[in-house]
Amino acid sequence: MKIAFCADCHLANHRRYGVPSRGAVAPINTRAADIVNVIRAARRKAEDARVTDLILLGDIFDTVAPEPQLVAELSSALASTVDLSVHIIVGNHDQASDQAGDHALISLDGHRNIAVYDKPKILTYDGGGSVYLVPYRPGRADDYLPTVVAEMRLHAGKTYGPQVLALHLGLRAPDTEPWLAKAHDSYPAADIASKLGEFDLVVAGNWHGRHEVLPGVWQCGALVPTGFDNPGWTGYGSLLIYDGRRVQAAELDGPRFIKVYGVAGAREALDLKEDRADSYPVYLSIRCAADEREEVRELLDLYGHTTYELTSDKEIAESAARSAALAATKATPDGIRAAITAYVDRMVIPEGVDRTWVLAAALDYAAGGA
Repeated sequence: MKIAFCADCHLANHRRYGVPSRGAVAPINTRAADIVNVIRAARRKAEDARVTDLILLGDIFDTVAPEPQLVAELSSALASTVDLSVHIIVGNHDQASDQAGDHALISLDGHRNIAVYDKPKILTYDGGGSVYLVPYRPGRADDYLPTVVAEMRLHAGKTYGPQVLALHLGLRAPDTEPWLAKAHDSYPAADIASKLGEFDLVVAGNWHGRHEVLPGVWQCGALVPTGFDNPGWTGYGSLLIYDGRRVQAAELDGPRFIKVYGVAGAREALDLKEDRADSYPVYLSIRCAADEREEVRELLDLYGHTTYELTSDKEIAESAARSAALAATKATPDGIRAAITAYVDRMVIPEGVDRTWVLAAALDYAAGGA
């Protein structure tokens, strides 16, 4: 039993920074081509590690209606010349509804070495071991997941060897951010053993940061970051390899989205970009004081071609105020929530402070005041 896991590729022709891709079939753009290349690299890494099964944990596409050319490119990227089986569970971004077959992955099921699951399924191994595959489904995971897993165990009967649970859910812990902890598609990691039964390994897609929540309980993390909402050099490109005893976490090269402040932050990011050996792009979002804009532009020119966006504190504050004022024109609870959200999304926040935490705290405060 040797299995690899990856998740959250969000394959699409993303418009932001996407331009026609040379050498790829139209209408695939550069953003999509980069994602396909990372998926191909994950499959090759699994083959090199002599993995027998590569399991993709949902959100392979970013939309329920991907272009046929993207489907074909994904199929090609996952096609193996060795004995590697690819298993894909449906994620929320792949799914149009919870009806069988109503998802973006339907045409891949049974093609070449690929199997797709939109309903729970157990994979068993002759040498011992089982993998419980649980795709995304609407509703609160706290309510449905214990029943789903109990039914799977009942049908499985007596099992032996390593037992693995593979999901498309966020695995929350006591320190999980408030706005994530309340998400319907999340489940408390601490309750897995008591409510779902003992598993040697639990691994989930959905949330994009790689994290071992508890020993043997992993949030796999995104194979490809989706944009500046997934910033940073590390924590993405995740491929987890499990041999029945332990997990090895590999981090594959790929596109990265970097957010920095001021001239010093821009220079550090550009230096790190220069040191990267891979050919994938680095996208920079640079925020600076108004009087630093010219120096930052000169620095960018000095380092050559870099895709970037440049905003000043004043522009951010003005944009935040305009958005909040527009949203507040509807004096309803939803209008007030929209106003707060619009303002926090664009307000100037000190380095090291999590914007989403500020939003959650502001909304909680407003709700309490109401």
